Amino acid sequence: MASGWVKDHRSGDFLRDAADVGIAIGRKGNAANGGKVLDFHSFRHTYISNLERAGVSDGVKELLSRATAGVTERYTHRDLAQLSEVCTRMPAPEVAVIVARGKKKG
Repeated sequence: MASGWVKDHRSGDFLRDAADVGIAIGRKGNAANGGKVLDFHSFRHTYISNLERAGVSDGVKELLSRATAGVTERYTHRDLAQLSEVCTRMPAPEVAVIVARGKKKG
């Protein structure tokens, strides 16, 4: 694996092009962009979160983003709809089992 996330300078060119057309770059551009930050990290957050939403496995996310498991986890943002969908697939527990476990002995 080559060092660094981006092997060439195309992402830097993109950021420079955005600045040339009046899009504020970096954290200082937050207010100018309606509360959005456009920088390297925002690209990485979006890319890795989209891999997650597409159902890409953790190992493949790490390979595609050229990052460790810890980094991919930090940059992955799960939305409520995604979490809700996963929860609806979980089997409902049996109520009798829950009540039996909640009773105290003696």
